[in-house]
Amino acid sequence: YTHARTRAMLAQRPAARLLRLGLSCRMSTHTQQIKKFYQEVDVVPHDGGFAVALDKRKIKTPAGKILVLPTEVLAHAVAVEWEEQGDFINKSTMHLTALSNTALDDPARDSAEAKVNYMLDFLETDTLLIRDEAPQDLVEQQTSEWAPMVEWFNRRFRVQLQHSVGISVKEQHPQTLDTVRQHLLQLNAFQTTAVDYCTNTTKSLILTLALMERQVSVARAVQLARLEVRFQTARFGEVEWAHTLEEKDSMVRSAAAALLYRWSRF
Repeated sequence: YTHARTRAMLAQRPAARLLRLGLSCRMSTHTQQIKKFYQEVDVVPHDGGFAVALDKRKIKTPAGKILVLPTEVLAHAVAVEWEEQGDFINKSTMHLTALSNTALDDPARDSAEAKVNYMLDFLETDTLLIRDEAPQDLVEQQTSEWAPMVEWFNRRFRVQLQHSVGISVKEQHPQTLDTVRQHLLQLNAFQTTAVDYCTNTTKSLILTLALMERQVSVARAVQLARLEVRFQTARFGEVEWAHTLEEKDSMVRSAAAALLYRWSRF
């Protein structure tokens, strides 16, 4: 891989194009910019993986570790984020760098089991499993748009998810939770970080895993996660700028998670 080849991949793939929008409403407003202090960005082998070097100095995580990426393509993608900075470094546009830092530093210091159990909590109240009682046209839209994703999940993991109607939440069968738990425990640290980040963004473990396994596009996953918002804005209109920015922010975050997941496979 080279920077040029990776840049071409970022230009061609839908998820990567969304990532390069560089939008992150929540982070960019308060991010302090640092004057760019380097000229050359390189990818170099390091400790069984790949590091990104700025003027021959390897990037470190906030905790002081060398940022070692598990695959060359991910290292080049991170390098492109640094290479494309202007006169000032805007960290809010460097999603893959930030997520990779999180994967390596593990700021919460949670065990793998604790992280997986946290993600499984989303499955109990997954966006796609909580259906409204009314109005009828919303109920029908939820059923028609969400059901295919739930059916895919059931086939993929050989489980039978239960959906709820109204405010009551049905508990999922312990065997279902254990099956998904075993799958999540097999992920590497970068993939776990990606799934956690995307699940927090979409509020749906179903959509997140479908996205990671290329069963749905980033744009469609965000649309499905925001179905009720879309329904309400179609009826009552949008709050100027707010809904559009929220949607774009969700797309960029989900795109970053999807690329990290796919490009961190050993």
